[in-house]
Amino acid sequence: MKKIDSGLQYDVYEISRNRVLKIPRPNFAMIRTMLIWWPKYYFRPFKLIKELRRYNLLLNDSIRGFKKRKIPRSLTGNSILNGKVIRQDKLIPLKDLMPDYGNFKNLFQDYAKLIVELWKYGVQEITFNFAVNYGINKKGKVVLMDLGELAFDKEEVAKYLSYKKWERCYSFRHNLNKKQKIIYSKIMEKNLTLKKLNSIWGSKLKD
Repeated sequence: MKKIDSGLQYDVYEISRNRVLKIPRPNFAMIRTMLIWWPKYYFRPFKLIKELRRYNLLLNDSIRGFKKRKIPRSLTGNSILNGKVIRQDKLIPLKDLMPDYGNFKNLFQDYAKLIVELWKYGVQEITFNFAVNYGINKKGKVVLMDLGELAFDKEEVAKYLSYKKWERCYSFRHNLNKKQKIIYSKIMEKNLTLKKLNSIWGSKLKD
């Protein structure tokens, strides 16, 4: 297998022309990445270990909650889980389309619609880091790519909406230019409303 990418929680391997295998990373690899991303932890070892445990618990809870829901595979790149190991379509991360993607407005309308669709299954990706946690499939559709940071509590999601968490994430601050930020924020505010959240959250779980 050819390793093609790494995040904090997973290493990604190419297993065919159209599919990848995501394998959870060992703690030492996660610590190494955390120290690269956040050098402050060199001087705060106890905080580092605390954060490592938090990410491991988050991954465990995310995978467990995801498995309990019959989410259409098409929304997550046709993901198939075996324990915490994930087989998934090979996707184009949204970061590879920034910042000069021609259909920027349509892209983020599709992204917002995907978030709303996932609400129907009682799921929210908690970071809003669209650049690395979402991708484009071969049909040109936006899908959820990262299954390791999910929330399943409506009140938690309502809190995110209350302070517009999408404007505080790394992707918003570093992957968009000023004009794109304005357009993106308007799209998110229009689509991700508390009224909509309350009306559709978990509605597909009753089927």
